[in-house]
Amino acid sequence: MDRNGFYYDFDMEPLIDKDLERIKKEMMRRLGNEWWDLCAGPHVESTGNINRKAIELESVAGAYWRGDTNKPMLQRIYGTAWENEVELKAYLHFKEEATCWDHRRLGQDLDLFSIQDEAGGGLVFWHPKGAVIRHIIEDAWKKIHMDHG
Repeated sequence: MDRNGFYYDFDMEPLIDKDLERIKKEMMRRLGNEWWDLCAGPHVESTGNINRKAIELESVAGAYWRGDTNKPMLQRIYGTAWENEVELKAYLHFKEEATCWDHRRLGQDLDLFSIQDEAGGGLVFWHPKGAVIRHIIEDAWKKIHMDHG
């Protein structure tokens, strides 16, 4: 389980996001059948209790067994499941809206900064407008700290 859903790790060839629809169809076919989970719970009493219209597979990623880079890379499938379709749609809408406010996207769209992977992950190159905003925020932060100790 993770904060917004679940994930499962598989020892198999690398997956891509396009594989998720095929995997979801197979999941729907198997719901309600006998199934054993080798991971600690919490779990539903039966997969037959899962609302088929309230499940979404979201993404795939590589993951090492127990985070150990000396172990083979597994394929991790992330998904989310809700009580009903309305809750699922609300979650997916919230997630879509959140991407609109992602600082990385806003930084590029508003020409505030850029990030160049070849220079180092997370290293920000401030553009003129972004540098002005950054200084305004830093000055306000310093004033708050000076005023309140």
